[in-house]
Amino acid sequence: MSESARFIEVIAQSATDRRVDSYQAEVQVVVNSRKPSRESCFEESLKLRDEVISVLKQSGIPEENILEGNGDRDWYYDENWRSTAHSLQISHKDITKLIKAMGKVEQMFSAKKRSFFSPLKRSFTMKAPQACYSNQNQTMEEVLHSIVTEARKKADSLASAAGLQISGVLTVIEDSDSGSNRSGNNLTADDDYLMDLELSENYTVLSPQRKLARRQFRVRFAVE
Repeated sequence: MSESARFIEVIAQSATDRRVDSYQAEVQVVVNSRKPSRESCFEESLKLRDEVISVLKQSGIPEENILEGNGDRDWYYDENWRSTAHSLQISHKDITKLIKAMGKVEQMFSAKKRSFFSPLKRSFTMKAPQACYSNQNQTMEEVLHSIVTEARKKADSLASAAGLQISGVLTVIEDSDSGSNRSGNNLTADDDYLMDLELSENYTVLSPQRKLARRQFRVRFAVE
């Protein structure tokens, strides 16, 4: 082994286990017309949206926990067909209260059935609640310490088996398939060896639907 190639590289993972912060569900209301009508499909959909929001608030969902947007249906109009949809994201810490609120919306629709011959048709869909997990506020130092500590144990074992000794950290590089990498500034590790760091820019920004977040790194140690 040449002097310039005297290093050991190992894989280390940084895992974040988070608690449930709240539950989120979605209600989507749709108004459409299959034939020309004097009634406004758009105005009717706004009324329906307001009715749903009112029912949710009466069911104990705070107004700030009711957000509109991000629906998966387009608004469409031509001379024979019109369709308008509104998507509402609702959240609450208590999943039972959230489900009961969705049940009240269902009751509202059931109580206001329209005639088959009504020019405007109203419908709704619901998405089952999903758990949203709390953000993990790990500092960069905590992340690096966890990664290097795990990697050092593996590297020490490999070095010992080869009759070598670990002398310091050379690089910590996040695998390309575990995040979008960028070159970072040079940092100094605890053992005063210069460490080249490549880390995802928003490491602590994790999906709210993931309880366990895991990142993988390649850690290189100098040996002697």
